[in-house]
Amino acid sequence: MEPIDDVRVVTNRSSGGTGIELARTAFEHGADVELWLGRHEVPVPPWLPYKSFETTEDLASMAEKTDADICVVPAAVADFSPVKKQTGKIPSRKGTLTLDLEPTPKLLGRFRKGTRKALVGFKAEAGVGEAELKSRAMTLAKEADLDFVVANDVSKVKGDTTSITIFDRKGHSETFEGSKSLAAERVWRAVLHGVRG
Repeated sequence: MEPIDDVRVVTNRSSGGTGIELARTAFEHGADVELWLGRHEVPVPPWLPYKSFETTEDLASMAEKTDADICVVPAAVADFSPVKKQTGKIPSRKGTLTLDLEPTPKLLGRFRKGTRKALVGFKAEAGVGEAELKSRAMTLAKEADLDFVVANDVSKVKGDTTSITIFDRKGHSETFEGSKSLAAERVWRAVLHGVRG
């Protein structure tokens, strides 16, 4: 979330469900897990340890302190932030409101320094074909030095059902369609044992 004023924010439609499922799955398989969670609609199991962040800047500060064997970053942080945050609440009866937005910094690469074995990023797109999805995923992998990219077309996400393609850094891939909990299992299997494409 990126603040517009003290009441309103720029955000996206991400529910936090993917991150929670990935953390839950790893925890249930015996991993030492710490979930970093932004705005979310899905409840966090009370036994799952987590830290909260609000803005891209907050997550950037946390990323600099990464210390993990495997770091999975499904966070759907805002791509844009208001140039200037207004103090208080902008009056709603003043007519139209124009926001000047600037790109937020790209964060995935910042997790690399503190990640010892595998860094996994996510690439959400909308309305793109398979070839374009792969191209964008591989560009992200190269730019952020990722070991794996989990890519999906968000127009195919419905409730707890998702469709993902997991790419390794060489471009090998496997696709899965089903529940988010089973998708989390597939992501972990690919990270631990390689893509079966």
